[in-house]
Amino acid sequence: MHYRTDLADFVLDQLDFIQGKLREARDDPASQKGAIIEAGGAISQVRERLWAQDETRATQCLLAFPALVDRDASAWWTKLAEMEREQFLPEVDRLFNAIAAVRSVLSR
Repeated sequence: MHYRTDLADFVLDQLDFIQGKLREARDDPASQKGAIIEAGGAISQVRERLWAQDETRATQCLLAFPALVDRDASAWWTKLAEMEREQFLPEVDRLFNAIAAVRSVLSR
């Protein structure tokens, strides 16, 4: 397959989208389910592109942020969308840290 954008730029754009949806879900409890489902929708594209173009980076990202590139990630995102707020909010904080780690991997 031929891609028109650089891999790192593509993944960074997707991470920006995911972070925006995480913020929306964190800041507005009524948006939690919808925003997380939207964020999770980006995961399959990121996973497929990373594994297709750079297995080394994909492996590093898997270690930093399994919910981004793991095969079972979509099930995990569905579970996240349904979590009670007291479980959800700390998980979102961990996700922001994981996203920062993936950004670091992509900048190498």
